[in-house]
Amino acid sequence: FSLAACAKGGAQAEADPLAALTAPSSWGASNPDWVQPYEPFRVIGNIYFVGPRGLGAWLIAGDEGHILLDAGLPENAPLIARNIEALGFNISDIKILLNSHAHFDHSGGLAAMKLLTGARLLAMEGDRSALEGGFYLGSEDDEDMSAPPVVVDGIVGDGETVRLGAVALTAHLTPGHTRGCTTWTLTAEEAGEGYEGLFFCSATGAAN
Repeated sequence: FSLAACAKGGAQAEADPLAALTAPSSWGASNPDWVQPYEPFRVIGNIYFVGPRGLGAWLIAGDEGHILLDAGLPENAPLIARNIEALGFNISDIKILLNSHAHFDHSGGLAAMKLLTGARLLAMEGDRSALEGGFYLGSEDDEDMSAPPVVVDGIVGDGETVRLGAVALTAHLTPGHTRGCTTWTLTAEEAGEGYEGLFFCSATGAAN
């Protein structure tokens, strides 16, 4: 794929679907750390941080494919793709996209990552309308808080486990920040020991 096209806007964005999905937002300008490059790194076991400096995006790697949890702002997608490949992984091996919650700074890059990878997006039913409608629930008329719409390919229920080979993440519905706010848990192995990992959604009201 061409990351160069992601940086172009205007008429190019209209002709290039990827460019349109990664157009700069006002939030990147007002929160520079949200778009600042950051060197990706392994956290523990098969868990890697692949986001920009100020926003979380996580790769959970597996022998039968990888899972990406969250994708930051729309314009973060090219950076996340570069970070994943800098770690030695192929983005074409990402088979599942997950989301902590349907807000532009966590879900904004999902549409572009789906286009780049062909992966399936799984989410809670409570966030489906916001993800597919591209709006911020509670602020539907505020275009500055919108995100590129993205199709949800499958619904995950509270307590259900998403599996990809040996990789397994369990979804826990923790609503409030959004209706489908999802906290994910997994077990990571490091030096023969198992460690319980938790990707917490949020506990704030988030303008709702």
